[in-house]
Amino acid sequence: MCSTPFGIKDQFRPKRFLISKPASSCSTPFGIKDQFSISLYVTDKIRARLAEREISYSITEVMNDLAGSNSWNPAEMVKLADYSDDDFYDWLLSDQSDNLLTLIGEFIDRFNNDENEIERTVVERIKIALNKVSERSPIDQLRVEKFIGYKKT
Repeated sequence: MCSTPFGIKDQFRPKRFLISKPASSCSTPFGIKDQFSISLYVTDKIRARLAEREISYSITEVMNDLAGSNSWNPAEMVKLADYSDDDFYDWLLSDQSDNLLTLIGEFIDRFNNDENEIERTVVERIKIALNKVSERSPIDQLRVEKFIGYKKT
């Protein structure tokens, strides 16, 4: 019977925390002593909780990371690629940030190239959303042209 780091024998542990292994074997497949092992029950519970957890990022958060600083992580662009042009349109109309127009202008300037397909796709979706905004009224058209520097094509 294997002992724990504190000298407690497995016989005193609750059954659900025990690892099913032969009583004579106290090592892992690599020959390392198995003092700090976690039972399958616990690891299954951890995996189930992680699978349940869905992390959601707002467009504003990701845009601030991408266009609001001089460094960025390519994985963040993949997060933006999950949004549709309608999502960007809704975001443009609902976001109340002071730096929204500057942020969009910086983003388009930085990523408006043909190097990466994901970047190209995201910029095109944003441009479609901007076209929709500029079609709402002449003042919106002027805002898009003046503050963002993007003219409808």
